[in-house]
Amino acid sequence: MATKRPWVPWKRYTIVETDEALYIPKPNEPQNDLHWLNTASIPQSVQFMIDCLPTLRRLLGRFGRYDVPIRVLDVGTGSGAGASLLATLYSGQILGYTLKVDALDRAPHVQRYARAKFPMINYMIGEAWDLRGDRPWEVVICSHLIEHMDDPIGFARHLQSLASQWVLIYAPYNETNPIPGHKVILDNDLLAKMGAQDVEIIASPGWNPLVHKDPKCVLFTLPGTAGIKG
Repeated sequence: MATKRPWVPWKRYTIVETDEALYIPKPNEPQNDLHWLNTASIPQSVQFMIDCLPTLRRLLGRFGRYDVPIRVLDVGTGSGAGASLLATLYSGQILGYTLKVDALDRAPHVQRYARAKFPMINYMIGEAWDLRGDRPWEVVICSHLIEHMDDPIGFARHLQSLASQWVLIYAPYNETNPIPGHKVILDNDLLAKMGAQDVEIIASPGWNPLVHKDPKCVLFTLPGTAGIKG
């Protein structure tokens, strides 16, 4: 009697890309390689989000709703690691709220890496200026980006137009000897012109005291204006 061979299902093969294939530095920034991403960019992004968490928690407390996910947009997300931390913490209601986190950056070179490593966020590529508030987010977060803008007040007003509730902005404060790419200094005068609320000055581990003199950051909120007719 012939021996009946066991049924063997078709094998499915999944191609797993290496981290080196997922992330390729910008041609003009070869020094910002995978090692830099993992040991500098990602830890800094996570630390900056940690700095924002207490203020964000207070904002959520004002929301007064627990039954539906709150939509959050992280503008200038970079690696997406900070946004991923936020999405992970608030993936269920153990902390009282559920957040649906979108993350936006203009540079496409990180997108494949972020989508592979941080699947809990929706990583988008584009310009914040191109977004419209017809389907606004409840909260918009902008960490360490506004200091790069030629028109920080105009940019802040645009972020407000994308949020139905609040904008949370985090940036270097009274920066001395601004690093390359930083076009404005957020001081008390500029904060007043923006109408900053809930202002907090933070000595963040993410803003390296070994590199920056008197390294302080400022965290503040602005009211969302989406849906408000002028």
